[in-house]
Amino acid sequence: GPGCYDMKAGLVVAVFALRRLAQEGRLPPVSVFFTPLEEVDCEPYRGVMESEMRGCRAVLDFEPAWPGGAVKTERKGSGSVVVRARGRAAHAGADFEKGANAILELARQTLEAAALTDLAAGVSGNPGVVEGGVRPNVVPDFASLEIDFRVRTLADGRRVEQALRALRPQDPRVTLEID
Repeated sequence: GPGCYDMKAGLVVAVFALRRLAQEGRLPPVSVFFTPLEEVDCEPYRGVMESEMRGCRAVLDFEPAWPGGAVKTERKGSGSVVVRARGRAAHAGADFEKGANAILELARQTLEAAALTDLAAGVSGNPGVVEGGVRPNVVPDFASLEIDFRVRTLADGRRVEQALRALRPQDPRVTLEID
């Protein structure tokens, strides 16, 4: 099922390693933190997790190897931003000029978000989910865009988040909300 390669396999490895250390009498005091929310939405338990990690000499993440078998020695940080555009609905045939197309505005913002990608620096911005419109003959007054970004450094994360929060509509009749 979902996560069987990167999540469930890592859990099996962690349990096996702890069991083996215990059998050999070499198991030091250890905290283990398993979560079903492996990629997103750690907020419900973030405080507990961070508190536990602060008291540890080492923190291990049981991700599988990179393609080709190389051991992972780091993980990227990630963030998620939702951009909502609010325009003005209109009939696409009779009153097209009265409309302010929220989807078209988000198409522009999608290109801005994707332009933040710098693979050499380990930064990626992925506009992954776009929703909007109700019928093809209606200029859409609402649309939303979910952007996932990955970074190697906290400074890059702050820079990307700041750039995404600074997005401004190109159509003055459309407003943007950024969460």
